[in-house]
Amino acid sequence: MRRRYPLDALGRLRDQRVEQETHRVAARTVEARRAGERLAQAAAARQAEEARVQAVLAEEAARADAGTVSAGELQGLARWQERAAEEVAASRRTERAREAELSQASTAERRARQALAQADADANAVARHRAGWQAEQDRAAELALEDQALEIWMARRGGRG
Repeated sequence: MRRRYPLDALGRLRDQRVEQETHRVAARTVEARRAGERLAQAAAARQAEEARVQAVLAEEAARADAGTVSAGELQGLARWQERAAEEVAASRRTERAREAELSQASTAERRARQALAQADADANAVARHRAGWQAEQDRAAELALEDQALEIWMARRGGRG
């Protein structure tokens, strides 16, 4: 008769936990990748905004050097520069927010990976214990068969003599 491993339920729970943690790591990895993509988009948008502002300012500076700008246009340019500075600042705030999101997502991914490693170690501990237990069971069964064979041999030997 084969005995049932006493920690089967624990082994199944540990395996289920590994499966759950694997799914959690996958989800956190996707979130971190998306956060990285959003950060790259925000950085590109900020750089494009800064380049656009610099191009307009360079063009207006060239016009001012040439003396083709009126006083009204200079006032309009000053207002435009204020709005442009606000837009660039907003782009920088957005980029910083995306950096914070990426940091949080990366931290969550790292923690999920740590939890998976722990769950895997726990499952492996049960698996190692089960293997040792099974080896003991197999050895005990082998010894029982040897004892049984010895008893049969002794009975036959004793019966002949």
